[in-house]
Amino acid sequence: MRIGIFTDTYTPDINGVVSSVVTLEHGLQAAGHEVYIITGQKNSLHAHWEGNVLRLPGVEIKKLYGYTLSTPYHFEVKREIEALHLDVIHVQQEFTVGFFGRILAHSLHIPVVYTYHTLYEDYTHYFNVFDLNSVEKISKKAVYSISRMLCNSVSGIIAPSEKTKEKLIGYGVRKPIYVIPTGLDLDQFRYENVAEERRQGLRERYGLDADTPVIIYLGRIASEKSIDMIISGVRFLQSPKCKVLIVGGGPSLDDLKKQAVDEGVSDRIIFTGAVPPSEVPVYYQISDAFVSASTSETQGMTFIEALASGLPLFARPDEVLEQLVEEGISGYYFTSPQEFAQKADAYLALDEEKRKQMKAAAIARSNPYDMHTFAHNVESAYRNVIDEYREDYEVTKIRILDDVVKVTLENDSQKEPLKLYMTMEDYFAYKITVHRYLDAGYVQSLQEQQDRIKATRSAIHKVLAKDLTCKELYRYLTQNKALDADSAQEIVDDLIERGFLNDERYASEKVQYYASIGYGREKILRTLRKKGIDQETAAEAVGVLNEEQEEESALMMAKRLKNSVKDRSKKMKRQMIVSKLMAQGYSSEIARRAVEQLDFDDEDETGALEKTIAKAQRLYAAKNSGKQLQQKIVEYGVRKGFTADSIRHKLEEQELIEDE
Repeated sequence: MRIGIFTDTYTPDINGVVSSVVTLEHGLQAAGHEVYIITGQKNSLHAHWEGNVLRLPGVEIKKLYGYTLSTPYHFEVKREIEALHLDVIHVQQEFTVGFFGRILAHSLHIPVVYTYHTLYEDYTHYFNVFDLNSVEKISKKAVYSISRMLCNSVSGIIAPSEKTKEKLIGYGVRKPIYVIPTGLDLDQFRYENVAEERRQGLRERYGLDADTPVIIYLGRIASEKSIDMIISGVRFLQSPKCKVLIVGGGPSLDDLKKQAVDEGVSDRIIFTGAVPPSEVPVYYQISDAFVSASTSETQGMTFIEALASGLPLFARPDEVLEQLVEEGISGYYFTSPQEFAQKADAYLALDEEKRKQMKAAAIARSNPYDMHTFAHNVESAYRNVIDEYREDYEVTKIRILDDVVKVTLENDSQKEPLKLYMTMEDYFAYKITVHRYLDAGYVQSLQEQQDRIKATRSAIHKVLAKDLTCKELYRYLTQNKALDADSAQEIVDDLIERGFLNDERYASEKVQYYASIGYGREKILRTLRKKGIDQETAAEAVGVLNEEQEEESALMMAKRLKNSVKDRSKKMKRQMIVSKLMAQGYSSEIARRAVEQLDFDDEDETGALEKTIAKAQRLYAAKNSGKQLQQKIVEYGVRKGFTADSIRHKLEEQELIEDE
């Protein structure tokens, strides 16, 4: 295979990514593959080749661990890379050279593999200098979103550990994830492969006697590595001659030196600064154990290097170390500075035979990470990705609708074109264009999203046609569109975020509408709650209604009701109107005050009584007569709110009462 590895950091830089890239490069070359490294060159103006390494112009960013950042596109070298006829592009990082690799891959129709080296959610403190919860939440959400976009836009992802894979799945990554621990050229760390004079020269450089115990930390000097815990632990070390060697450079170096002085342990700690990669094995081999308090590792390359050098590990509990550290066998776990010191003293007090056993166990734990095994596993991932990439679909037509994009996709293996919807977010994130190729895995994920995308479209149209609460839309999606509860809630949350749904706005607008058609405060509250508005939001919305407005509304409603209540006594009419106003949500006090303002004249009362008597006669005359009929009429009139005396008086006037 012809493989292009795009990385923002490469030798002479020193970090885990460089170690991984160099190891992979050598392993693939040993397996007979052609490997080309495309990387940046510090403070260079022109691209140039150094053997199989193409160095692009860039600028060193010291705050970013000395990474070289380049422009995301290089017109002058595109043709050179195209002429390499690469089978696969392997992107190692998320920065400018990585973006260049992604752009070239899409342009040249080459599959992309991406190694997710760094769990960036552990690095959000660089953006949250004031340690604000709100900033932390926003930063982590951005990490999830960007990581999801970066991973879902390639053909395959390499994760160095199960921990990393689980994180990516949690972010929403849908592409194939291959768990491949980064390998190392373990031979360079073997004791017998380093000359004794090199070890002796390094000890003399730092004034270390042959019988001085040394515990080493090697790696970036940055806050997420929690090196401050190690320095605090030195205060509790009882082994009088033990020294702690802190090897590496980074943004926290000066702060840690000051901490060592402040805690009175500067005479027991040696800060070396950055060292050449060729000297790293020697630093391990003048040491007796390795320590790191970091829990931000995706794999922990320095842990493996230390094991290969025969050093037991002191580490904080972390799932990425489960296969590396076995308590008392290949190392020790600690959770506090005091526990680190206690276990370090216990280890240094072991007899020579036990120390040899732990050294052998450490070396054995490193063996599975041999570079040839690593290269073989990555090669297998390449082949899987290339095979799947041949099934990719070409975008032949794009139609932008109001809220989604409809794409037509064609593939030689398909008789009919696929017509699928995609979200605007995906359309812009993946830079979809006509003649762009989409890998089969992504197309499959698009197919799986169709029901949800269609349901989202339907939901938007429903909301635009009629005001809905969040609960009403949720019911619509679960009942009419047969979505499961989680999918329906995700769509509701999405439309809330996009401004299509807003229960506070809905409640505020509906309060005014309901008040205008005669609803009282309590009925408005009941109606809003029935539609899914929570009690607090509904109460706040109704709170804008003042008592004067409500009384005016109640009076208007009472006047309308007066015309609908007929053939009743004035007392009964008042009672009925009060009851109806209360049913409309007005308080009993407001209802009574409204009714008191109504004018019921006596002439209306007399006419209502005459109509009531006439109706009673029609109802009961067929089966009753005489006093029995009179009694029925009186009972009927009383039920309508008239007094018995007024009914009998009217009957006398009409000469309908028989003499005794």
